[in-house]
Amino acid sequence: MGFSRYKGAFYRKSLITILLITCIPIALMGVTLYAMGTGRIVKELNGSHQKQVNQSIQRLDDYMSQLELFVARLSMEPSFNSSLEDTNFIQQFDKTKEIDRFLTLMRDTNPLIQEVALYIEKSDTFLSNDAGYRQIRNEAESAAFRELLRQDKDIAWNNAVPFPARYQSGHAVIVKLKTSIYDTKAYGAFIVYINQKFINDYLSQVTVEDALTLLMEKGGPLVSLSYNSSRGPLNEAMLEQIKALSLENTVSTMKYHNEQYSVSHGSLSRFGKNWSYLSAAPLSAIMKPVQFISTLILLVSAAGIVSALILSWFASERIYKPFRQVLGLFQKEFDSEGTDEAVYIEKQWVKQLKQQQVLEAKVKQSIPSMRESFLMQLLQGHLYYFNEEEIMAKLHLLDWDLDNHRFSFLAFQLSGAFDKVSFSNKDEQLITFAQYNVVQEICSTRFDKHFVINYQNLSVGVMIAFSWDMADEEIQSGLRELAEQIVSSLAAVLKRRVTAIIGKTADSIMEAPDCLEEARNALQYRDLNESNQILLLDELNPKEGRTIAYPFEIEKGIIHALRSGNVEEAGNGLRLFMKNVHSQTGLHLVIQNALVKLLGSVHEALLKSGVNMIELYEGSNLYQDLMGLNETDEKVEWFEQKVFAPFLTAVHSSQELQMQNMIQKVIQYLEQHYTKDLTFESIADEYGVSMTKLSRAFKSVTGCTYTDYLTRLRLEKCKELLMTTDMKVNDIAELLRYQPAYLIRIFKKAEQMTPGQYREQHSSSAAGGLK
Repeated sequence: MGFSRYKGAFYRKSLITILLITCIPIALMGVTLYAMGTGRIVKELNGSHQKQVNQSIQRLDDYMSQLELFVARLSMEPSFNSSLEDTNFIQQFDKTKEIDRFLTLMRDTNPLIQEVALYIEKSDTFLSNDAGYRQIRNEAESAAFRELLRQDKDIAWNNAVPFPARYQSGHAVIVKLKTSIYDTKAYGAFIVYINQKFINDYLSQVTVEDALTLLMEKGGPLVSLSYNSSRGPLNEAMLEQIKALSLENTVSTMKYHNEQYSVSHGSLSRFGKNWSYLSAAPLSAIMKPVQFISTLILLVSAAGIVSALILSWFASERIYKPFRQVLGLFQKEFDSEGTDEAVYIEKQWVKQLKQQQVLEAKVKQSIPSMRESFLMQLLQGHLYYFNEEEIMAKLHLLDWDLDNHRFSFLAFQLSGAFDKVSFSNKDEQLITFAQYNVVQEICSTRFDKHFVINYQNLSVGVMIAFSWDMADEEIQSGLRELAEQIVSSLAAVLKRRVTAIIGKTADSIMEAPDCLEEARNALQYRDLNESNQILLLDELNPKEGRTIAYPFEIEKGIIHALRSGNVEEAGNGLRLFMKNVHSQTGLHLVIQNALVKLLGSVHEALLKSGVNMIELYEGSNLYQDLMGLNETDEKVEWFEQKVFAPFLTAVHSSQELQMQNMIQKVIQYLEQHYTKDLTFESIADEYGVSMTKLSRAFKSVTGCTYTDYLTRLRLEKCKELLMTTDMKVNDIAELLRYQPAYLIRIFKKAEQMTPGQYREQHSSSAAGGLK
């Protein structure tokens, strides 16, 4: 590399300095540690081992204490009472499931618990979270469980509890269940099986290698034993010798097979029993780390001095490496003869600073848009997870210092046009954007810290920051002047009615989303009969003007027109409905509620007609769509197109299907009673429909009039009688309710021959076929 030529005095001095810095301390540390540290390390290791034993005893005592509290709470659980004796756990599945869930929850509260089981003596029932429900059939097992209920104490430790084969022992805590605390006899018991594996694993983790740890009752059986040694299997004689020790002190020693053991003892009292905790660790195992460390200190010290020479050379190379790295940022290889690296780096650094200043200028230009985006999210409630300090800090980064400021809010809504100027719905976003620009421009001339939000629905919101020094009257006066100026400007420019809401003043920026939303919601209280309005949120009375006489009769007429399929009448009824409501109030919220009630009535009529509204309106939320409309004409047009039109289509379809079914019934009736005097009027009366409607429907379904259809039907019956019977034409005419001459005339017109000729022709054809 081209850098090698610059290695000189600086390189040699740095190499010598590093050699002194590394070798001398390593030599001193090795001698000091070997001479003075060994004894202290031995002492610290013994103390650490004893501390570890004491901590394990304390932790085990905490586990046992938690278990005591658990079983005590279990004995007082009110949901487990004498009703369990008569519970059928198979039929009462919900109760069994609830008990099983309770047992599972109790099992997971303490790692000492292997399983929580419930035993009921009367039904010999055993219920656990692992084995589930089972009936005890074995008499010996049943006797063992019953014996548990005969123990003196209500809560007791037991080492001979029947346990499943998958458990390692039968250690358990028995919690007897009684009807009351005064009863001597228990009807059942909770059996809290102890997690033997957990205790064994726990004891094995808190001792040194080749150590033996055991937990037992004083004068009782062994509860847990941990022994994991490379010295071979545990000798029973050694175990008995440790158990037989009469330890007065916490720590003692014993000798076994020429090996010294450090025996630590501890005790604890739980469940009315005294427990002994014994840990026997070979002294050689405790000293083993010290012996290794002593040897290691000498080896490391020697190796350190040798390696220091090598590392010093590498270190000197590393010292110069930053120069190469910095130069590499600007150029892959620096190889200019006589050029100083520091001067070169300085020039490049100045160049980078200039580029940084350009970038900072661009960032500064983007701050307003970034601030606008942040405030938009804040006012829409998306930054709820930030506290006030965090929001203020972020605004400060965006060049908005809002400390010691209060915040006021306004909302503006455009409604119907006046002065004979109208806009189409496609222009709504354009109009809203123009409204936003007007409000933004006016606010910019009066206030330094303000923000205007465009809701894209002919409404905008404004947040203005005022200093705490300004009085409330001064703030309200300024807001009033601003609202008047904006309202007059919007009305003059956009030719629309304008409503302004002057909202509350908040002391904290965290209240901004709610205050702005409250001002925006207050726009619903505008009076549609007024041109321009400025409303103070604090002076609004939500109950004022909200009670009107709802036009039930007009609504009834609209529903009747829809059911009858009369489009024009339904539209006229809707306009009359709007006129009636407007004559009583101009309050937008009241008018909106009246239209919601009308929409609900239309839906009710649809449901009564058996129409599927979800399918009819394609899953649209009509109430949400209605609430998004502001103009009266828009609402009328929306009702006609989105509500009435589908309703009428469904009504027409339903009526056509009903008429088809009715015509089919009429045809069946005619075929069965064609020999009767069937006047069209009698048929209409029979099916309860007008003659005009029946005639129109009959021709639509059959393609002919009622009289033509009945005539063809009787002529077919006449031909059938002529071929299959010997009845005279006069008799057939009488049967079919015709005069003989009339029958002959219509028959000849239809078949181009008389009835007699028809019979003769078909009789000859039948005779020829027989021959």
